[in-house]
Amino acid sequence: MSISDNVTALVESFERGRDGLPGPALAAVRDAAIRDFAEAGFPTPRIESWKYTNLNRLARSGFDPLAEVGSVDAATWSSCFIDGACRLVIVNGRFDADASSMSDMPAGVTAAPFSTVAEEEGGQLADIAASDAGPLVALNTAFMRDGLVLTLGKGAVLEKPVQVVHIVDGGPVEMAVHPRTLVVALEGSQATIVETFVGGDAAGYWTNAVTEMRIAANASVRHFKRQSEGLSGYHTALTRVRLGRDARYAAVSLAIGAALSRNEIKVAFDGEGADCSLSGATLLRGRQHADSTTEADHKVPRTASRQVFRNVLDDRAHSVFQGGVIVRKDAQKTDSSQSNRNLLLSAGAQADTKPELRIFADDVKCAHGATVGDLDRDALFYLESRGIPPLDAKSLLIEAFVAEALDAVPEGAVRAHFTDAIADWMGGIDRESGS
Repeated sequence: MSISDNVTALVESFERGRDGLPGPALAAVRDAAIRDFAEAGFPTPRIESWKYTNLNRLARSGFDPLAEVGSVDAATWSSCFIDGACRLVIVNGRFDADASSMSDMPAGVTAAPFSTVAEEEGGQLADIAASDAGPLVALNTAFMRDGLVLTLGKGAVLEKPVQVVHIVDGGPVEMAVHPRTLVVALEGSQATIVETFVGGDAAGYWTNAVTEMRIAANASVRHFKRQSEGLSGYHTALTRVRLGRDARYAAVSLAIGAALSRNEIKVAFDGEGADCSLSGATLLRGRQHADSTTEADHKVPRTASRQVFRNVLDDRAHSVFQGGVIVRKDAQKTDSSQSNRNLLLSAGAQADTKPELRIFADDVKCAHGATVGDLDRDALFYLESRGIPPLDAKSLLIEAFVAEALDAVPEGAVRAHFTDAIADWMGGIDRESGS
């Protein structure tokens, strides 16, 4: 299937399935979104922000956004559930009430599946997904069916993390899912949100996710994401965040799955004193491709952002880091930094890194740094000389390399959720060659 044919096929799929999508109040929003997608098509490397990530294989694939799959037992994926967390489970794009546990919410906090809110109060969702967000967000808006809507009232503190587990397990069915998460944190509220994406390997599939957060004055949100999609899957995702005065946002992402993935985060500073930290670790092998693209848009004075990304690449894997910082003319006293380090475990691995600082103010503190290299041979020799086997020594250095990117993840079950995934990836290192 050609790319243009697939764009046409997706538009036709929308026309066939539009009446079955949740939320009659969203009909006009969906119609406008599919028109935007039809006009723009899939992004291509001719667009500067997509220069290093080519979606041609995805764009030609006929993943069905309306696919209906028989019952899948979410319990078979329970190893991905975080103990003690409030949990919402989405299986093949549909909310799974039996696998979810969302009843234990404190006063001032409401959490519900996107599909339920869309049917009952769809009007409150009508202003989401700005039309300038790009064609993949437009496609998500057209087909969005389920996800999480979380509202934190003034001063509400959610002690337990909320985990949103996205499972794609369609057997031989090649499907596309377009989950949507919306978080509204009102003044002084606090929450921890974990998004987990997993999938099977029986057939190719596409997860195209959008997460939007509005964090008001003095509110704080910690946002952790684990992308462990099946190795025949595709994963594209955008997170858009707006920060009010003295708001706090900390994001950590881990990418180890999917044949091709792109995780994009855009943070807009709307209030003075706002602070955000963006960090991530990518571990790839084979011919996997992962793209981390960020934008910290400092619009007002006295805001701060930090970015720390670490990539570990083996075989012929390819990583991309595009770290954007914008400091507007009126955003004096901005403090921003970014660091991207890439560890190549083989001669065939490739890392593209493009820090981009656009600074229009003169009283600022901004810095960036990027490195690409292999393991420190002196450190390896040191560890081996003290009786540590070569493979174990290599594993220790890799774990230490990615550790800084996970600093914001608290100890306990949430951190174990990430370290377990890293341990699984480390277990795939060739024990004979040590590569």
